[in-house]
Amino acid sequence: PTYACLCAQFATNFTSTFIQTFLPTYFRDEPMIPLSMNGLYTMISCVVQIFTRSGCSIVADRLKQKGFLNVTAAAKIFQSLCGAGIAISLICLAFLPSCDRSWIAAISLIFYGISYSFGIPGYNTALLSISPQHSGTLSSMMMLSGTLASISSPMLMSLL
Repeated sequence: PTYACLCAQFATNFTSTFIQTFLPTYFRDEPMIPLSMNGLYTMISCVVQIFTRSGCSIVADRLKQKGFLNVTAAAKIFQSLCGAGIAISLICLAFLPSCDRSWIAAISLIFYGISYSFGIPGYNTALLSISPQHSGTLSSMMMLSGTLASISSPMLMSLL
């Protein structure tokens, strides 16, 4: 479970850094969104996460309290929703928007923000469930994994 959490943290930070780093360039070059609107489009997923992170966690907690899911099942389901949703939203972002339909990019980013929020009751909760007495060490390991992802994402993407 620890390696799964490390991989999830790495993947999430890698994707997040990739989005934050290359989204403005993508919006300028592909759907040709004016620079004055570029910042608004880039912040969409972050604004959505402000509202959906807590909501996803509350839903997960309620499902566990009512006995519909145990801790492990909830973490797996929500992490699966996180990964699949992010993948779908990035595929949509890459192929669907155009100069005429830049609004599709906004919808893709809304879906990305919602999907990203599913990771909070996913791997973040699983991290605390693995070994509560070592949560400090595990949190440090996760932060290291996330930092390595944030460093490597721009470097790897610039090579492509």
